[in-house]
Amino acid sequence: MPSIAGATMKKFGSSVVVLVAFGVCFWLAREGVRYLQGTGAQAFSTIPGLSREFRDGFTGAAIRTCFENQSRAPENAGLTKQVLTSYCVCFANGMADRISDATLKSLDGVPDADRVKRMQPVIDAAYPACLKEIQATAQR
Repeated sequence: MPSIAGATMKKFGSSVVVLVAFGVCFWLAREGVRYLQGTGAQAFSTIPGLSREFRDGFTGAAIRTCFENQSRAPENAGLTKQVLTSYCVCFANGMADRISDATLKSLDGVPDADRVKRMQPVIDAAYPACLKEIQATAQR
């Protein structure tokens, strides 16, 4: 998950992007699969977009994780909680729209580096729309 400092800065540090993306993917594999398993679901949908049964738990935890990571990023020091929260809500929903229940389940037991590689397209796809939303929020 890229830093949102791009709302005020043009360039991002690649190490920050990789670190945050790694954190999100680690969470997905650990907490997301725990949540799915806790529901007792036997079959996991392969249709993009988490099912309602899984989406609420996933997005809630993803928003918290995102907000914690973005709040700690030094380059985001000048951004308000409202801006950070808007970004994280957008990002969590963007990811939930792009992954399936089966994709989330498939991350169980995958080595950390591979999780990042497998989730990078989802992260990259969710980011641009959220950056635009944050830029609009910051201008209000």
